[in-house]
Amino acid sequence: MGASQSKADNEQVFYNPVPIQVSPELASQLSDATLSPDVSPARQAALDASVRAKISAEAARLHEGDDVLRREIEAALERENLDRERSMAGDADEHGDVKNSTALLGDLEEVRQKVDRYRARASLVDHPDVKKASEAVASCYRANPTTSLNCWSEVAAFRGAVAKLEQQYVDSLR
Repeated sequence: MGASQSKADNEQVFYNPVPIQVSPELASQLSDATLSPDVSPARQAALDASVRAKISAEAARLHEGDDVLRREIEAALERENLDRERSMAGDADEHGDVKNSTALLGDLEEVRQKVDRYRARASLVDHPDVKKASEAVASCYRANPTTSLNCWSEVAAFRGAVAKLEQQYVDSLR
């Protein structure tokens, strides 16, 4: 059924007048290439170097893009913060006395200096009454480790000395 139509009746054969010669090296190289799918070490090294170069170039391009993007984001955030500070400074009637960050940093430094001056003045060396009362409370607690309520008079004397010192400090600020 149709098998006779598939066969070609006129078969043509061409003969080469010159014999084809293949060198033994080419024949062995072709037979080795067909038998093993591995690439030669020299070719593999060249391919690896090419791939590494492409990867490093792509990584450098991506890092450069990241740096550019980070700088753009930082600039946009800085502009946004400055715009917000300006708008808040414009709305000073609603928000009270609103200042920019440099003014706030100056105020913060001023507060730090005041705290340092206070700590220098608050040294117990300059206030022997408070130091003496503190030592009396500590020694009473050491003498009565299980009955600390027996030290109420020393604690009251300490509180009085501290209250007196606080009042002196408040008066010095006026």
